[in-house]
Parts: sequence; structure tokens; C-alpha cells
Amino acid sequence: MTPNGDSEFKSFSKDAINNAGYIYTTNAQLSSYLANQRLTDIALEMVNFKTKKVLDVGCGDGTYTLELLEKGQPSMIHGIDISPEAIGLAQQ
Repeated sequence: MTPNGDSEFKSFSKDAINNAGYIYTTNAQLSSYLANQRLTDIALEMVNFKTKKVLDVGCGDGTYTLELLEKGQPSMIHGIDISPEAIGLAQQ
């Protein structure tokens, strides 16, 4: 690992470019889909997102961010990520 983590961040950008999103969201196997669903369900059980402002740090291609928006219905949600390529995909 480099001191500033550049190589790790570049791998996320490469994944986003090569798969038009992250491989675990765009080419998800059933296990990836179910694991993400469990995480969403747990988050929604723990927090009432309605009327809340939500910041999704490390939002990637926006798949999880959109799921929280649709199911949790926060008043606002904003995603940030280190990969400009992933942010571009999320904005689409």
C-alpha cells in the first residue's frame, strides 16, 4: 500500500471503467445482491431515514445510495467517492 493509497483508488476507478460500474453491482452474482440487500435492511431497521439528510461516504457507482434513497426516503442524500469515474456513473 502506498502512503496515500493511490494504487487502491486507481483499482476502483479501473473497475468502474471496465464494468461501467463496480463489478459487484453491475455484474452481481446472486450472493452479492443478497449481501447488499441484508446491509440495506439492517441500516433501515436501525435508522429512520425519513426527514434525515444522509451522506454516503464511498458511494461508488451509486447503487447503494439509490437503494437507500428509494427505500429509506431521506429528505436528501449525497454521495461522495474518491473515484471520479464512479461518481460519473452515479450521476448518470
